[in-house]
Amino acid sequence: MADSSTAVPENPFIGAELLSAKERELCVDLGIMPKQYLLMKDALVRESFKQGHLTKTTACTLLSDLDQTKAGKLFDYFVVSGWVVAHPNSLV
Repeated sequence: MADSSTAVPENPFIGAELLSAKERELCVDLGIMPKQYLLMKDALVRESFKQGHLTKTTACTLLSDLDQTKAGKLFDYFVVSGWVVAHPNSLV
């Protein structure tokens, strides 16, 4: 039985292999871990599909634990990538 002092810490970059090079770069630029990124991507893509579109304000509300600027950058990236449909009145 290993004691806690020899336990290997969880790798914060788990999931990076699931991301494209551009997504990994975005994670580094925004200072978020791949696992967090994937959860945020999932939330925004699902909400966009459910509602038919999203506004940047809605995206920032859904990602309220994240800095608003970072949430806005994620929203813009997801729209440009075609994963999220922006509300017709939203500016990207």
